[in-house]
Amino acid sequence: MTKLEELYKGLLARKVTTLEEITRIAKKIVSPNATSEYVRKKYIEKLLAQKKVVRVRKGLYAVLDPNQKPKTFSPDHFLVASKIKSKYYLGYHTALEFHGCAYSYYNEIYICINKKDRFDPFEYRNLRFTPVFTNDLRTGVSKRKYLGHQIFVSAPERTFVDCIANPTYAGGWEETLKSLESLRGIKAQNIYQVLQKFDTDFLYRKAGFVLELLRVSSIHYENIDAAFLEKIKTKIGKVPAYLERGKPSTLNKKWNLYIPKKFESVLRGV
Repeated sequence: MTKLEELYKGLLARKVTTLEEITRIAKKIVSPNATSEYVRKKYIEKLLAQKKVVRVRKGLYAVLDPNQKPKTFSPDHFLVASKIKSKYYLGYHTALEFHGCAYSYYNEIYICINKKDRFDPFEYRNLRFTPVFTNDLRTGVSKRKYLGHQIFVSAPERTFVDCIANPTYAGGWEETLKSLESLRGIKAQNIYQVLQKFDTDFLYRKAGFVLELLRVSSIHYENIDAAFLEKIKTKIGKVPAYLERGKPSTLNKKWNLYIPKKFESVLRGV
């Protein structure tokens, strides 16, 4: 077996990998002194030419097994997203998909990162990889084993809070509610910890309103009791707020929140 074949064999298990990871593997096979540039020119370019590896973007590669064809091959989008930045988590609709509760399939993948690690959105094989900026990459974020890799994804409670905070990244309110209804593993105390971290009046209102809705429609929210909702209610202010500005709305007095009139039809559709 040649060193090129040995390197390819070592990459097969990775499925999706970066230039840095390939170089670390190559150091064990080729030479401990191998540089990234040497590995790229001497080995990766040959694997690309042999169609055993495809370039997703600069420094990021997907590895094909012998039965896969480059023209129809599409790498796992969770793995690709997890390799773009080292400090990140998969969030919003992407997290809903990972947790198996997304109501619809989306071809946009959301990678939550700090602004200083920004990257330009890019497309690959009909998938769009988009950054979403956040200052908190830890609260409610879990490390999960996935296809031989460790990836970071928002836990159910952080997913819930993120999605109601910015439903646009979850497909809009209707998609958000229909997806959250099937989200398993929600624990009241964990939701409260995430809410406390962001600690905004508006977010408490939205959380209370949506939780009250879902505890009626979904068995996954049975542990959200009236006492917990009252605990959230103590955090909201007296001045009414709008769930969505610019739309004819009706005041929900309990949560002091104006709800769009057409929103009720969305709720009945959950």
